[in-house]
Amino acid sequence: MFANWLKKQLNAIDRLENHPDPPECVFDDVAATIAEAGRRAAKAGVVKAVEACQIRPGPVAISLARKILAECLAVIDNESGSLTPPEVAKRLGVSPETVIGWIRSGELKAANVGKGKKRARYRIEPDALAEFQQRRSNAPENPPQRRRRKSLGSLVVTRYSQGRPAKRGRDS
Repeated sequence: MFANWLKKQLNAIDRLENHPDPPECVFDDVAATIAEAGRRAAKAGVVKAVEACQIRPGPVAISLARKILAECLAVIDNESGSLTPPEVAKRLGVSPETVIGWIRSGELKAANVGKGKKRARYRIEPDALAEFQQRRSNAPENPPQRRRRKSLGSLVVTRYSQGRPAKRGRDS
């Protein structure tokens, strides 16, 4: 929740950065946003994010605010412990494409932090990875073989052609 709020604030700051002449009150609002980010980080228990949000009182430049909030978001992403598909692939000794296949098939639970399915950015929580590994270790190594039918090798056919007319040669 906190990370989503931070992302929204960063998007708002991006819009302000592109504004040719932002009003003076915006700089105070940006400082208030950073202070709120610090309070939310403290509530979430992310100490490094609280430290990242410490600023001097007064108005703050938009570019500095963006840098502070981005640093705060990076700290949260690092502390959350979520893994990317390449990191999971490295741990399991498979390719990242295999991990993404597991995610898409529903075998491995992951959150898409990207924008839609076209540009998906998956994050896997350590608990979800442990659950996935547990399920795979409980699965049988080789799937059970299908039962074969009994062979009919001892059956002897004695009167196969009975009831059929005999084949005639071409000359007839």
